[in-house]
Amino acid sequence: MKISKDAQNRIIATVTIILILSFPFMFRCLKNMKFCETTEICIASLYIISLILIYRGCLHWFDIDLYNDPLTVKLHADLPFDKWQLSHFFVYMVAAALYPHYKYTFFGLGVIWETIEVILGQLYNNSWWYGTHVDLIANGLGILVGVYLLHPMYKYM
Repeated sequence: MKISKDAQNRIIATVTIILILSFPFMFRCLKNMKFCETTEICIASLYIISLILIYRGCLHWFDIDLYNDPLTVKLHADLPFDKWQLSHFFVYMVAAALYPHYKYTFFGLGVIWETIEVILGQLYNNSWWYGTHVDLIANGLGILVGVYLLHPMYKYM
């Protein structure tokens, strides 16, 4: 399907926003079902992985070359972070704010996931799956902000 680049970006952004906005609804359903925290974390992780795969499907559907992924654009010319690292930061920030006593588990899972990304990148010989040390920095910073800034604010809400 060939459509303009602006239309592609709008559709991808719309689908992403809808999926992200559905996360609180899913999270509320999980809380109402009285799952244990570990099960909630596993279900939320599967949800996030499905978001990544849906995003990848959108790239394929719009015939966007993996090397032109819109999320690989740097946030600023002087910073080493791109939009993927920003997404890592926000995901780990929210996870750590909701489950602060799992902060080391989240960081460990982040290391494992980045290792999987490196392996998949070498296996498929493409740049879409890439794991870097910058991702781990973004994960760690997200955990720190979530645990030490957001979680204390949640206590008073």
